[in-house]
Amino acid sequence: MEELSCSICLELFTRPKMLPCQHTFCQDCLQDLASRKVPLRCPNCRQQVRLPRQGVTGLPDNIMAANMCERLQNQATLSGETREQPQSGNRCNFHPSEKLKLYCKPCQVPLCVDCVEEGHDGHPNVSLAKATQERRSSAQALISEGRNILESYCSFIRGLRETEKTLTAQKQQTDNSIIQTYNQIVQKLTEKKDHLLSESQQNYNKNLVKIQT
Repeated sequence: MEELSCSICLELFTRPKMLPCQHTFCQDCLQDLASRKVPLRCPNCRQQVRLPRQGVTGLPDNIMAANMCERLQNQATLSGETREQPQSGNRCNFHPSEKLKLYCKPCQVPLCVDCVEEGHDGHPNVSLAKATQERRSSAQALISEGRNILESYCSFIRGLRETEKTLTAQKQQTDNSIIQTYNQIVQKLTEKKDHLLSESQQNYNKNLVKIQT
């Protein structure tokens, strides 16, 4: 779940925005940071951020993170509805002498026999127990699907982070190689310069001796 949580507010992303460094935060959290009179830096890697003309709202949306957060919220809602679903045998609020035994599919409400006759006549219905099982199965399927997608997303994010680490290490290695090569070239040029200056001085001294004798 960490990959779908904003490291500023520690909640699920709300309108997630992606910075140039590829780190993602809630739009409101970034706007709060941007409103301060200091250069905006990524809270994770401290890289300075140059905002577009539209400000934080102009930053690219992290569509994948937004979709995943929406799925998780829908799963939580559906799971809650399933847990709160009235069970067969509960008393009807409108007809206390009757028990809830049926479920009206078009209206999506539990019914007793009197409810069917009074306001749901002709509506397709099933037993409340069957409807509850169907909703529970639907919720479980959605949760399972969400978990699979979440794992894929988390794996994708982990892959990006590993790639970032590899690129950083490669850049550091390349930079070190460039600096080493540069220093070697400078050293050789310095040695060559010193040698040529020494030869020049020796020639000067020889010629000076000749004209003085």
